[in-house]
Amino acid sequence: MIGKRNYVQAVLAVVLVLVCSFVVGASAPITIYPALLELPVGAGVFVQVIELADRAGNMEQGDLVWVSEGPGVATVSPRGYITALAVGETRVEVYLTSNPSLRASCRIVVLEAGPILLYPTDNPPEPPLDPPAESPGDSDGDGGIRVEHDPELDTPVIHDPRIDEFFWTIRINDTISQKLEGDLPLKMVYKLDLEVVKEGGKTAKGVYTGTATLEFKLDTGEYEKQIMGMAEGILLKFMVHIGGTYQGSLDLNVEAYDMERFARFNLAPGEAPVVPLVKIYNMALGEMQLSGTGQAGASSLDASGVGIDLFKPPMSSNAPLGYRLALQDNGQVRMTLELGVADSFRGQITRKPFIPD
Repeated sequence: MIGKRNYVQAVLAVVLVLVCSFVVGASAPITIYPALLELPVGAGVFVQVIELADRAGNMEQGDLVWVSEGPGVATVSPRGYITALAVGETRVEVYLTSNPSLRASCRIVVLEAGPILLYPTDNPPEPPLDPPAESPGDSDGDGGIRVEHDPELDTPVIHDPRIDEFFWTIRINDTISQKLEGDLPLKMVYKLDLEVVKEGGKTAKGVYTGTATLEFKLDTGEYEKQIMGMAEGILLKFMVHIGGTYQGSLDLNVEAYDMERFARFNLAPGEAPVVPLVKIYNMALGEMQLSGTGQAGASSLDASGVGIDLFKPPMSSNAPLGYRLALQDNGQVRMTLELGVADSFRGQITRKPFIPD
């Protein structure tokens, strides 16, 4: 009996060694999260290893080596903590000391300011020109919306079955311009700074509240150069200023995309609707009430020292401004305002998970 027992134990030992050798020797890529990380200067976050080449499940942190290709842009600690130091782009790599050929990398993009954004894959695609077929279970397009990391947490939240609701934020901070009709080299420049938030919900649909600031200015730089050139030294200074700033709060209702309503929203009588060529998942149509002041005037100074100032007192106004908001692939946002400008302001929507207690 003892001999049989020893024989069985020996056989099991051999099988165990073979199995362990197979498991340890089996190689698979290292997977880390996120694959692309955007963060502002001074921020920091852990990059997580979510799949190791050793599938035995007993890897130690000492078996991993983290390296930053550009430590002047972002550094990485021995445990994978990224610290953003300067605006720029770099990569952080991690590999196994036992097998350096098994490695993974995360692209790091450091910006001057903004939220921490996590991407599960590198190089998120731009919205296609042709509408893609909707994938089952993602008719809202929410699956492509980037996740905003909570800066109070060191480790990103990948997935937790208890998390099914999010804080949703739409941000736009963009500038567009349009040349004025006529022969004069003048163009109007508009800057929109908007942030609205929705607390809760599994999808992007719902009511967002926040604020918007719209600045406008007539760019007269080239026109002023022409005037000064034609004056041939008679004028020492010539300046034109037309601009203003308007602000207001708004409630923005994101709903399912309706192509007919979107294309015909606030059309002038006789104006033909234009259907967007890009895929739009959700939309918001409405008006924002903005109030503020604007000023217009000009001044000059000639060689004899005589100056002329034609500035008018600031004028206050309060008026509604219609808007169309489109939510596209990868959380990209486009907002068109009734400014007589064909271009749209660009922004993004992000979601931050509720962290369970």
